[in-house]
Amino acid sequence: MRKRTGVISYNLNERGRNFNGQDRDVDVAAAMRLINGPAVQELVRQGDVYGYFGHTFREKYGLNVPESVIEGGKVVVLEPSVRTVYIKCMPDGTVEHEQEFLDNAPGRIAGRLFDSRAYGFSSVFHAPEENGKRTPKTYHGMDF
Repeated sequence: MRKRTGVISYNLNERGRNFNGQDRDVDVAAAMRLINGPAVQELVRQGDVYGYFGHTFREKYGLNVPESVIEGGKVVVLEPSVRTVYIKCMPDGTVEHEQEFLDNAPGRIAGRLFDSRAYGFSSVFHAPEENGKRTPKTYHGMDF
């Protein structure tokens, strides 16, 4: 079995810091429908929800990162580092998730940093603002 994080939890509307980070006001009911819904749960069961080492690939190529790109005339493979193996959203906005580190260079680096308690996970949702709240529409994984 590959290396896993164990279940990690956080709350969608709490930033986990007193002085840094961004305040959030997330539509928890919409998040529950999305995360606990059959489409996301099927993707997770099938092992199709990946996360990357940082957000750089998503910033450059969008939320649905391609498997490879052509940069300077050369093919560059954009390898994920983790995959979501479990995710659930509770009525109070608490999200539980478990990640599996992939057996590749980015996965091994992320796994070592996780073991040393450096860095953490950041959820990736497309969540436009609707009626004053961030409303999750799609889930794209957890970046390390």
